[in-house]
Amino acid sequence: MSSSEVQNHLNSLIYNERHFTARGLRYLKETSGIEEFTLALLITLITSFYLIIGESAQFVANTLLTIVPLLLTYFYPEEKPPNQQLLIYWGSFALITLLDPSYHDVKGYYFIKVLLLSLLFLRPFKGAEWILERLHQLQQHELTDEVLSRSQHSQNGLFTKDEIREMERKSIGSKSPPPEPPEPSFSKEPRKERAELLTESNALKVVKGVRSTPVQPSFLSVSSHQQCDEIVERGDIAKEYYNSKSTIGKTLQTSSNSMSIVKAMNPDDLYFEPSQNLIFNAPFNDHDTTYYMRIQNTSMQTIAFAVKSNAIQRLSVDPPSGVLKPKSALNIAVTVKRFDYNNAEIFKDRIKFEYVYCPSGTKKFSHKLLQQSDFRRHKNIFIRYNP
Repeated sequence: MSSSEVQNHLNSLIYNERHFTARGLRYLKETSGIEEFTLALLITLITSFYLIIGESAQFVANTLLTIVPLLLTYFYPEEKPPNQQLLIYWGSFALITLLDPSYHDVKGYYFIKVLLLSLLFLRPFKGAEWILERLHQLQQHELTDEVLSRSQHSQNGLFTKDEIREMERKSIGSKSPPPEPPEPSFSKEPRKERAELLTESNALKVVKGVRSTPVQPSFLSVSSHQQCDEIVERGDIAKEYYNSKSTIGKTLQTSSNSMSIVKAMNPDDLYFEPSQNLIFNAPFNDHDTTYYMRIQNTSMQTIAFAVKSNAIQRLSVDPPSGVLKPKSALNIAVTVKRFDYNNAEIFKDRIKFEYVYCPSGTKKFSHKLLQQSDFRRHKNIFIRYNP
């Protein structure tokens, strides 16, 4: 965690026009002639001062904390954080707002409230992401404990002592079921095994009957053909019976090993900021323009990615490929080369990310990683031009 990363993020909010804050500051600059940094500093100081000593600090704080996420959600969806992080924000906002009546008279309370909720998304703090990771870890621990308890339960027996006591308590006063009829004394095998042997012997008889049935000439009667069809059908049933054991065995083996199957990629494993559009502002024929977007690996596995473009003559990306370790992030520079604006030609400009899981020890990107994987995902970021 460094101050330079905080400064870079704040500069991005002020100068990088893919953020609505930077676009608003640019508009104010064109209207008033004051630089963006000076405007941002004045707005921040005035708002902070009022949140500390203002009479309507509660109204101003709660209005800011409500309007900004709503703007990101409904008016600028390409700039909003992931939905799970937004849910954490709204939950935190609701919990802290419950403290408003108790600390309403404390000077600076609403300034601290706005600052704490801002740290949920300000880099490098990213409190919402940190909380989300802890929730995932707790969920994984609970699943692990549940699996261990089930395995111990199966090893120790069908029922624990507490479960046996509970069943005994419930059985007090209830009638016992009628006894089962005694089995014949000459039977030494369980009824299930006898039923299986009986079915098997009947199947053998059917198969023998099918094999011993001679081929009849074509002038057989209709009833004879129907009998032959019934015999063949029974023979198929017998064949299915003999194959059922091996089929069930394979099915059970597959289901027992189902946890080892590699799952397809989760589309949220690679987070894009912005998530849909990257907006470039005029002029376009004066000089090359570079904007930055950010990608982050939110999963616990290493991800390899490559970037392509459908407008190579105008668009370039740096780096064009790479490897992201779990929870790591990377800034991607997207450059629009100088060109003459023509809406008909540039309407479909986009860059496409292709990404896959790769072994944890992978350090250098190779296109073989994309070719060898069956679970490859794509993400299109559309380039929009504001003339």
